[in-house]
Amino acid sequence: MARKHLMVLMILLATACAAPAPEPEPVDRSPLRPAPRTEQRPKGVPVRGVVDGRTVEFANGVRVRISMLAPPAACWAAAALDFAKKTLLNQPVRFSSITPGEANLELPDGTDYAMLAVRQGILRAQGAAGPLAEAETAAAREKLGLWGPPCNGRGNAPTVPTAGPNGFRSIVDAALEE
Repeated sequence: MARKHLMVLMILLATACAAPAPEPEPVDRSPLRPAPRTEQRPKGVPVRGVVDGRTVEFANGVRVRISMLAPPAACWAAAALDFAKKTLLNQPVRFSSITPGEANLELPDGTDYAMLAVRQGILRAQGAAGPLAEAETAAAREKLGLWGPPCNGRGNAPTVPTAGPNGFRSIVDAALEE
């Protein structure tokens, strides 16, 4: 009887050793997507509202500004809001916070929202170096978003008020917005 079990065990062992090893899946080294994690990731918190391209409100009512993003430029504010709504609204995002009131957002597919917005030319990085600065340089080189019409690279200028103290736009304000 022991001989029979030993024989079955040897056959199973030989079969397992003879099976070819599965080929590893290709690794996406894109800076927009972090390396896959093996542990179970939480589902995330749904985004209930989008205030502008860099400020969101979660389903629980908490409002945060997305870290490392500059305020939307006046010439691109509507496009930044539209992009943020399409990308974030009703999406369960994971977030981490270093500074109170600010957070890093990760989309359901693992994409970092700030990196995506900067790489697409939707928003500028604020005081950033490294990957965000490189993403901004790439967007400028390709004339994406802020670096194309109507901003043509003026997205780094401070936002211009749309009305003066008396409620009227000045000629200078109108010229800067064109």
